[in-house]
Amino acid sequence: RAFVELALTTTREGGAASQVVPAGFYSGANAAAIRREIFDRWTLRSIWGFVNAGHTWFPGLVQTTRFCIYTAFRMDPSPAFGAGFSIESSDDLTLARSAPFAYRVEDIRAASPEALLIVEVAPGMDAQVFAKLTRNTPTFKELNQARGWHPYRREVDMGNDQHLFIREPPGIPVYEGRMIDFYDHRAKNYLSGSGRSSKWEQVPFDSRKKGIHPQWFLPEDRIPEKLGDSPFHYRIGFMDVVNPKSDKRCLTAAVVPPGTVCGHTVPTLSFPRGEEWLYPTWLALANSFCMDYVVRKRVALH
Repeated sequence: RAFVELALTTTREGGAASQVVPAGFYSGANAAAIRREIFDRWTLRSIWGFVNAGHTWFPGLVQTTRFCIYTAFRMDPSPAFGAGFSIESSDDLTLARSAPFAYRVEDIRAASPEALLIVEVAPGMDAQVFAKLTRNTPTFKELNQARGWHPYRREVDMGNDQHLFIREPPGIPVYEGRMIDFYDHRAKNYLSGSGRSSKWEQVPFDSRKKGIHPQWFLPEDRIPEKLGDSPFHYRIGFMDVVNPKSDKRCLTAAVVPPGTVCGHTVPTLSFPRGEEWLYPTWLALANSFCMDYVVRKRVALH
């Protein structure tokens, strides 16, 4: 972000800025201020999104690495810009540049008013379907505000809060993203190791090993005050880390039981007491192919 901000602040009036930057430029929530600046004060000419498949663009980097090239002029903002994504070869680039998809800035503002995410869509039916699913519909935040809900929560951070954790009970289990699967809050059992070298075991539904077997526990007297009594009620947890280019499904959610706490890789959703019927309803929608399609267009890694 620092390099893009430097380019935007030093370009003269009427001049141009163009850079090779990570894909977070168009899809990362932490680059929302940059997109707002460009939409409000610049003519965004184009964005080309690349995937390093087969090490075509950068030998030695992971093949799933995604980046983009943007070009913007410091002049009156334009209502639309051309873009193409999932470019894996020079032939893909030639095709994308010959028939770029025209993004309307007003559609981006309507679909994602705060984050201003630029969603990857292909021209034709893909674009038409996505537009129909997102235009003229209230956002999740707007619906929550209308009903006075504040359901989304990041409970504990696996890094910053690690000093609170212990390896063995007594304490409540700490959920990590890999423990969540479709309708399954006990998808994997922890075996050994830590960090990236930790070993986990996939556990089928009919296995006798099925249970909550985490890597960490949190003593009840160490539960952060900000969580109140939420760790002792049902809520929904979904897996945060995902690769939309390689994972079979992007959004996977399950009901998390009372007596647990979730790390930041398992964001949680909770609804008011007396409205528990929303849990199975929300869960069925979240795990549907329709929602997976929408989410896949909006996320890069988280």
